[in-house]
Amino acid sequence: MKKSLNVLRVLVMAFMLGCSGKMPGEMLTELMQSQQRDRIAIGWIDGSRLEFLIFGKKTVMRNYTMAGPPLFAATLDRETGEIFGTLADPKQNQLVAVRDGTILWQANNLAVHQNPIHAPIGNRLAVYGRDKKSGVDGLYVVEDHGQKVTLVSRSAEGASWSPDGTKLLCSEGNRLMVYDVQSKQSAPLADGTLANWSPDGKWMTYRTLENKFVLADANGKMQRTLLDGKEIVTGLLWSPDSQFLLYVKKAGTWEFGECARNLADGRDVMVYRLRDGATGEVFQVCDGFPYGQLDWVRVPSSLPLS
Repeated sequence: MKKSLNVLRVLVMAFMLGCSGKMPGEMLTELMQSQQRDRIAIGWIDGSRLEFLIFGKKTVMRNYTMAGPPLFAATLDRETGEIFGTLADPKQNQLVAVRDGTILWQANNLAVHQNPIHAPIGNRLAVYGRDKKSGVDGLYVVEDHGQKVTLVSRSAEGASWSPDGTKLLCSEGNRLMVYDVQSKQSAPLADGTLANWSPDGKWMTYRTLENKFVLADANGKMQRTLLDGKEIVTGLLWSPDSQFLLYVKKAGTWEFGECARNLADGRDVMVYRLRDGATGEVFQVCDGFPYGQLDWVRVPSSLPLS
């Protein structure tokens, strides 16, 4: 019995740490080459740590302590290296921007509920949070280093910036909406949820009311079905080169011993290649891991990719 319990503990620990998955060899090679060339990884920020996956024959997760104050609900901007999030100190529950460990600016009247989303062009953020003055929760656009905060919608979900940073794609109920930053007006686009524009501006993906993830053109016109959304628990997130999509689904069945998946409700971190529909399991995490915060991140040049 004691030996069985020890084996169980080992398996549980392996499960909590996660394990690498399986994907077509040439697809994995492509991801590895792209990572080494462009320093792009799948990761997230947890307090003071940047955690990201290093692609390889056995994909592993690395974590590094970031300089500066610990942040919750944080996002690392791929281009500038700035980190946007909420100060972990509950007495200072406000949106801040940090670079090289230094707080650049802070929005004293806005608390963040989810990871801020930085516009590709222009100094703008889309933030799900609460205006401390009005007490209103909703989707906000933050500009001018936190000095200008505009409510977009109290009920919007799934925000995604247009490549030029002038429009925000989101959903209200089961309707996709496009918000224009300059006019401050929203217009309906299509029926669906969890929409994301591709970085090159050619495409968008979203979940239909029939629970299918589809590819549409920039105007929302559906082109083809990509995936059945029944087991998928996140939206589809575009890689910076618009070639791959990241998503997380409920765990499937792997060989016992490779990963202790059978001991808890796991989640598979998946990658979909747009040009041919190839998919691969990148990593697997336990149910408690905040997989909804995973995204494509650019790893700082000071950190090793090995």
